[in-house]
Amino acid sequence: KQLRVDACHGVKIVADALVSDCRDAVFDLIALPVCMPDATNLKESKVLETIVKKQASNGRLYAAVCASPAVALGSWGLLKGLKATCYPSFMEQLAPACAATVESRVQQDGKVVTTRGPGTTMEFAVALVEQLYRKGKADEVSGPL
Repeated sequence: KQLRVDACHGVKIVADALVSDCRDAVFDLIALPVCMPDATNLKESKVLETIVKKQASNGRLYAAVCASPAVALGSWGLLKGLKATCYPSFMEQLAPACAATVESRVQQDGKVVTTRGPGTTMEFAVALVEQLYRKGKADEVSGPL
């Protein structure tokens, strides 16, 4: 099993587990972190789709960055009736998948948080901390940022 990912700029990430090993796991949050072309890889993972759909049906928090709101969440039907945002060049693709597209840097609607791209990920992270631990903790961690 290969748990190490060699990302751009020499960054190496080691996963705790393969997605295929997480079918029955319960998560506080699932966040889809990538842009293109990797958002397509996420979308095409039937295992990941099943896991995120289960997260949604259980009323648990899920989120996506950059192209992933449109490419993955939207194509899986997980933004229906919700407001969402994504990377600007994917807004047209996002539009039919949600109730309304917004140009907010970070958009939260119910248990879904979406953001536009790499330049908004700090705000996105703080929004996720607020959802998981409430506003006081979000204020505490965002102060030094």
